[in-house]
Amino acid sequence: LLTETHPGLTVTLVGDGPERKALEQQTDTLGIGQQVTFAGAIPNERVPAIYQAARIAVVPSIVAADGDQEGLGLVAVEALGCGCATVVSDLPALADVVTHGDNGLVFKAGDAVQLTECLAMLLGDPDLHGQLAHNARASVIDKFDWRAVGDRYLDIIDRCIDSPD
Repeated sequence: LLTETHPGLTVTLVGDGPERKALEQQTDTLGIGQQVTFAGAIPNERVPAIYQAARIAVVPSIVAADGDQEGLGLVAVEALGCGCATVVSDLPALADVVTHGDNGLVFKAGDAVQLTECLAMLLGDPDLHGQLAHNARASVIDKFDWRAVGDRYLDIIDRCIDSPD
């Protein structure tokens, strides 16, 4: 949907799974095979470099047919932590990580048009892109840094100890 307005746009899909073959066939059918790279699974130590090299990270999670879904948006946390502008679907686990317009953009899960609109906004507005990328890292440090997580657990434990019930 973005090839006409952004002809040089490329997509790198990182990870592997049962949908890979179908996605590879779909890129061929759509005639965009030259613009899409399937990187497959990559070692964890290479992940930060992938995010830092990317202009935008997209986490298009959906609810599986059996109801399974993200438990924690770890991919989004990693992307944000690397200062990458991030676009995620509106699943609850991702809503815990990304706040629309503050540290990333959110679209309705499975809605390709909404996803395209989010990507077009970031591609067309360098100031928005820069602001979201800047806020991304700060939000992860604030919420997911080990010290911050430890402080929240300590607060919960203190409240449990102080509670008469």
